[in-house]
Amino acid sequence: MTDINVGQISEALNDKMDRDAHNVQNPSAVVVEKQDPTALNDYTWYRKYSDGWVEQGGTYTIASSSPHTINLSIEMADANYNVLLAVGYGGNGDATVQGHIRTDMLTTTSFGVNKQWSSNSGYYYWQVSGIAAS
Repeated sequence: MTDINVGQISEALNDKMDRDAHNVQNPSAVVVEKQDPTALNDYTWYRKYSDGWVEQGGTYTIASSSPHTINLSIEMADANYNVLLAVGYGGNGDATVQGHIRTDMLTTTSFGVNKQWSSNSGYYYWQVSGIAAS
């Protein structure tokens, strides 16, 4: 039978990074909080990282005229974050489908979108990334 080297095991364990990476100098950012998209949260999701970066997104159903306000799950540090927007139309046939981000409606907790649509039904698929409020 092989002898167990407790010293070697201790050294190996000491070299491991804690879950939040606070015991490692200049660590790569790690996810410290998350929400997966489900029907209960209206398919919104986010990932917060140990360095303050956040990525969040979701789906927004369009059922009325513009503008639309999309609320963020995680508050941002300021209004200088990135917004990606895609639009979708679930119907058959032709429809003009466009959405425009309203830069005058960017806040730390939401952003605005104007729709230009030949139908009242559709979806915005959105993603925001940047620094979260502390």
